[in-house]
Amino acid sequence: ANVTNYYSIPITGSNLIFAADQPIEVDKISEHLSSLKKKYEYVLIRGDAKSDLGTILKVWDACKKSKLENIKIAVNKQN
Repeated sequence: ANVTNYYSIPITGSNLIFAADQPIEVDKISEHLSSLKKKYEYVLIRGDAKSDLGTILKVWDACKKSKLENIKIAVNKQN
């Protein structure tokens, strides 16, 4: 009953970004999210321990450009 409705954007250890289970370029994320923003409570950027911080921040900026206010970041700390 209490399901959290969020959109996940995983970033791999080699800095590949995924949206809807497909690889996506960072400059396409804002446009992609603009079509989704009314369907999700928040976006979760899921980084890997080896993900580059710069890549994570570029994805964050893309989310902001698409007027999404509720953005969360989680990083997998496993080696």
